[in-house]
Amino acid sequence: MKNQEPPASIIAFLAEVGATQTPHHAGRSLSAHLVATWKILNDWQQPEAICIGGLCHSLYGTDAFDTACLGPLDRPKVQATIGNEAEQISFLFGAMRREAFLQQPDLSEIENRFAGTKISINHSERSALCHILLANELDLVIAKKGSGRPDKVLKKVAPIYQILEPFLSRITKTDYRTLSQNK
Repeated sequence: MKNQEPPASIIAFLAEVGATQTPHHAGRSLSAHLVATWKILNDWQQPEAICIGGLCHSLYGTDAFDTACLGPLDRPKVQATIGNEAEQISFLFGAMRREAFLQQPDLSEIENRFAGTKISINHSERSALCHILLANELDLVIAKKGSGRPDKVLKKVAPIYQILEPFLSRITKTDYRTLSQNK
């Protein structure tokens, strides 16, 4: 059975780097959003590295959330805390230009907003980015619209889901379809 709560050591790390004090959308802290994203990924039974990468997905900021708790030069500190694979996923999520990724999620590289270059990604990293992106969007919409309004959630998230669907796990697709049927 998957863990029901994210690792306490990483929650403490989020507090240490200021995520609990960093304002985020819907009147919550960045930390609250990161934990909610982790919970979605955990419910989808994603591998631990993806769940932890999702738990830390905005530490470097993103092109949609420019407030960063840490910069690319802090990568060794993050790697030491969450592991190399989870940090790589977190870094890639922060580095990617979201709109470019959504236009062609099947490419083997992403645009790096930090350096203005391209970063090669493998199949596993692409899948991780797709799952975290969808979980991120679901949490943001739920935080704004409420979980009792699946029709509003689906209306907002459906275009992103359709783009990412070929790269999502079976359980993620099933969970999304269940949400669709309950609207």
